[in-house]
Amino acid sequence: MEVLVDLRKLPTSMKGEIISGIEDPTILNELAQDEDPVCRACVAKSGYASIKTLEMLAEDTEPRVRGCVAENENSTIHILEKLSRDEKMHVKYRVANNPNITADVLKMLMDGEKGLIRMTVANNICANEEVLWNLARDENEAVRMNVATNPNVTGDVLAILSIDSCALIRESVAENSKTPCGVLDILASDENESIRMQVSYNGNTKPATLDKLALDKSERVRLGVAGNENADPSTLDKLSKDRKKSVREEVAMNRNAPLKTLERLSKDKHHEVRKAIASNPSTSEEILAKLAFDKETYVAYAAKTRLME
Repeated sequence: MEVLVDLRKLPTSMKGEIISGIEDPTILNELAQDEDPVCRACVAKSGYASIKTLEMLAEDTEPRVRGCVAENENSTIHILEKLSRDEKMHVKYRVANNPNITADVLKMLMDGEKGLIRMTVANNICANEEVLWNLARDENEAVRMNVATNPNVTGDVLAILSIDSCALIRESVAENSKTPCGVLDILASDENESIRMQVSYNGNTKPATLDKLALDKSERVRLGVAGNENADPSTLDKLSKDRKKSVREEVAMNRNAPLKTLERLSKDKHHEVRKAIASNPSTSEEILAKLAFDKETYVAYAAKTRLME
């Protein structure tokens, strides 16, 4: 084909840009046999390359070409399985990153490998509970961290990671929306402030646990409790008397704060707290009517706007 002859005359730097715009599988198949490995690698990346072409390039002698096939989302499981046994680590790394890989192939990649490959497997959205369960005990902290943040992680796996020696991993567990409330109750007593803070913000944390955290010495922890919609009205009322303005302001924004709490905070000396009360959808018309005459113009305006809704 003339187009191929012309393309092969071009310098390597221009081939990639041109090949990326070719959609004809037949032309791409011809280019896949070009003597220039850069040209073949560009074909291996193409979303229009046929399965037959990708299978051929998966056998290429050039590692970078096989690596491009490994990351191509059109590569079949058969191709990815073959490349998962590749002698080059960077090829296996790209297989582990492919979003269309199966858990079985990930398990094959995980066995016998360390470091980067296992870390990538732990991060893959196709990893199932069995894979993540095994990686949760990995000696590498980065691997365990990726397990803790994987969207497929289960409560049982998170329970294992909740007693990890690494504080950052326990913090990720405390932040995860899948972490069971029983695990969060234990983490609420962790000596690390950041971990307790993540528990205070977690939507799975029980009201009783939040009530305990409302007495925490850390302002950041109490702030999380004040904004958590699981907090009991009595807990929020307690925090409405907190010495820190930021905590009281967070309570003022919580739609579950009881009316007596909102009434008290509507008289707070800090205008930011009163503004939060004016914006709270649970604030009564009676309270809004008083705030409409607040000495701070923007507080009064917020209250009047709510009254007109």
